[in-house]
Formats: sequence, C-alpha cells, structure tokens
Amino acid sequence: MNIISITKKELLNFIYSEEFVNLKSLPISRHRALSHYHNPRAKDDDVVLLLCYIENQYCGYLGIFPDNIYSGDKVLPAAWLSCIWVDPEMRGRKIAQKMVEKAIEIWNQNILLVNFTAQAKRTYDRTGLFDDLAKPNGIKAYYKFSLHKILPSKNPKYSKYSGLLKFVDTIGNAMLSIKRPFQKIHYLKNLPQVETIKRIDPETSAFIEKHTTKNLFQRKKEELNWFLTYPWLLSTPIKDEMADKYIFSSVAQSYKVYPLKIKKNQNLVAFIILTYRDGEMKIPYAYFNPNDKDMVLKVIFAYSIRLNIDNFICFQPNLYASFSSVKNPFFHLKKQQRHYIMSKVLLNALSSLDYTIQDGDGDATFT
Repeated sequence: MNIISITKKELLNFIYSEEFVNLKSLPISRHRALSHYHNPRAKDDDVVLLLCYIENQYCGYLGIFPDNIYSGDKVLPAAWLSCIWVDPEMRGRKIAQKMVEKAIEIWNQNILLVNFTAQAKRTYDRTGLFDDLAKPNGIKAYYKFSLHKILPSKNPKYSKYSGLLKFVDTIGNAMLSIKRPFQKIHYLKNLPQVETIKRIDPETSAFIEKHTTKNLFQRKKEELNWFLTYPWLLSTPIKDEMADKYIFSSVAQSYKVYPLKIKKNQNLVAFIILTYRDGEMKIPYAYFNPNDKDMVLKVIFAYSIRLNIDNFICFQPNLYASFSSVKNPFFHLKKQQRHYIMSKVLLNALSSLDYTIQDGDGDATFT
C-alpha cells in the first residue's frame, strides 16, 4: 500500500495534471482545491490530500482541511478530516484506517472531525486517539413538504417512489399555501434594518472581533472573506462533468450566500451569514448579543418566506431553543444533534473548556 501526500503548494499543479483528469473518482473538485490553496490558515507545506494506491491501482483518498484552534493565549495548528473515499471493489483491506493513521501521523495527532458517518466513526474509534469535543443540540425547521428529496437521500430504495412522494408533497404544500398570505403579512412587516454586503467591511470586522473571544476557531474578517470568495459549491442548472466524478458536494442547482448586517437606529446589532442550497437554508455564522436574538429571528423568518425554502437548520444555542417558544412560519420542528470529536492530544492542550462553536466551524460552512 502506497499513500501519497499532496501539500497545499502542490495542489494546483495536481488538479490540472493528466493524472488528475484520468482518475476514475476525483479526490477533490477544482474549485474546492482553489479554496484550499487560498485558505489563510494553511501553510505551503501543509498536507491537504492523501491518495492511496495498491499495486499502482488508485483505491482511495482522504481530504484534509487545515485550521487553527484558539484557547486562551495559545494558537494550535490543527486539521479537519473532511472527506474520505475507498473504491468499493477494494474494501476490506483497511484502506480507510491506513489513510486516517497516515493523516494522524502527518499532523502529529492534531486532528478534528465533524459530520462523519457511523462507519467512519468506527474507523476513528479503532485508533483510540479521539474523544468527544462537543455534541451541540440543534433544530431542523420544515417550511415545506419535500419528501421526494429527503427520503431518497436517506435510502436509495425510495427513489422508485419519487412520483408518489412528489404527489404527497404537492398535496401537503397545497394545504400549507392556505396560510402563506397571512404569514407574509405577519412576518414581513416591521423588519429590522438589513444591509447585504459582499465582503466583510471595517464596521462588521470590528463587531465580529467583539463577539469571538470565546469561540474555539475565531474566524474573522480574513477567514470569512475567504469563505465568501472561494466556495466549495457552484450553482449549475445542468449536470456537471467533473461533479459526476466527485462523490462529495461540488455543485448545486441553486447555491447562494447572504452576509447580512442587522441594524437598529443605524447601529449594528448583529451580523449573520445565511446559506441557501437547493431549498435548505443554514446559518453558519451569527454574531449578536442574546438581547437582540428576536431581531435575528425576524430576519431568518423573513428569508425563509422570501426564498420559499424547504427547511432551515440551526445549532446556534441562542437561536434554536427559541423556535419552539416563539411564533414561527414552520410547520414542523425536528431536534438535531451534531457530533464533534478531537484528538486527545488537542483536548489536553485546551486552556479552557469554556468555549463556543459556530455552525460553520470546520468544513460545515462550505457545504
């Protein structure tokens, strides 16, 4: 087994090479690679991708996402394991485990993970090197029926019932449409002042600085502008040739990002980023005082209606808990939980356990 490491500085040459184009399963999309290359926290020699070969046959890859952890006065370089794939015909040879072990070795055990499958979790557990970092609670709020999207994504066997599921969605949404005019009257009036920006400006940057002191990853102006400039998803209305060879997310029929300044009497009281992807809305970043959460909720509800979303996902502790206690435009609320794990080496290096995590921390902001 031969595991090849690709560093940040080697990445651009790799994605435009003949070797890359000829791979039967791409280990990274080109725009995702460009994002990695411009990651302000990645050093030139940081390993960002592993390729695995057995007897010169390509059989797997592991994506790595460099980041920093801020704990007290310490800055700890670390990396997220962001995607892993093994050729189905080569499974059973511990390829995933060997790649994970290699990443752990390269990064001196300074590894974190989130949004992993149960199968991947078993691989990480076998190393004995990881422990829980956090298990934040959240909510998935449904604005429309979309069973024809939800069920096949959970189990492919439901794909053959897509016609029936679309019919059920149509009936359910027809019933919901009765109250839509009244919702618009209620939720779209008396909205806070909102300014949409393209990049983080000086006023927003100063505001973010005040609200990141306890955040474990402290993404500020430079990191947020990087996210806004180099997304991992691109919008396309038709099939994409390169996306067909990459099993992870790289394109969407509709993908948009909304960086929003929320003001009261011309004073900035909140800054949030909303992302919209094929009917699903998220809030990867939110900076505000708890006393101003009602203003943030009003903006979230207004965007949910104007974008006619399917659902909204939120793990922001100052927001999600309020959904069940305030009037909202959603017909169903489902509890969620997100699981972060971290190497024991990193956990032991933390100066304090009093920290916060934004929904978008890790690679979640990009997908």
